[in-house]
Amino acid sequence: MHAGRLVLRPIIDRYRRDGDGFDCFREGDARRVRLWGHLPPAWAGNLALHACGLGLEIVSGDATRIGGAHWAATFLLRSADPRARIARHDFLHMARRAPVLVPRLPEPNIHIRIEEASEDPKLVAHVQGKDTIGLLAELLRRFEAFGLRPREFSLRTEAGEIDDRFWLERS
Repeated sequence: MHAGRLVLRPIIDRYRRDGDGFDCFREGDARRVRLWGHLPPAWAGNLALHACGLGLEIVSGDATRIGGAHWAATFLLRSADPRARIARHDFLHMARRAPVLVPRLPEPNIHIRIEEASEDPKLVAHVQGKDTIGLLAELLRRFEAFGLRPREFSLRTEAGEIDDRFWLERS
C-alpha cells in the first residue's frame, strides 16, 4: 500500500472485522463516505455517475483493492445544495449498480501521462485537466480498453481542475 493510502487502514480493518459495508458522516461543509467490501470492476465509475445524478461533487477520494474484487475507499462529497440529505443514500448499492439513465457525457479536456513506478504495479496514470460529469467513469472505460485496471487510485479536485493518479495493472 502506498504511503498516501494509510488513511484507508481503518477501513480495511473494518472490512476484515465486519464484512461489506459503508458509512457516511459530516466533515466540514461536506460528507465523508467510506466503502469497503466486494465491488464490481466498474464500481468507482458507477458511484461517480450516481453522485453526479444527485448533484454531488467528488472533491477527493482514495481507494485500494485489498484482494480479488474487494476494495476499501473513502470519498469526500460536496453538494451545491446545503439542504441536501447526502447521508440517506446507500452508497454501497450505488457503487454496485450502474445508473439506469446516463446522460450524453462531454468529451473530457484532460491530459493522461503514464509514469513508471518503482514499486508494483509499475504503471501510474497521472491525469490532469478540467473536471466534468462522468469523468471517472470515462477514465476507467479508457483504461479497460487498453487492458488496464486500477489497483489503487487517488482523486483530487480543486477549482474545477483534477489531479488524479491511478496505479494500474494488466486485467
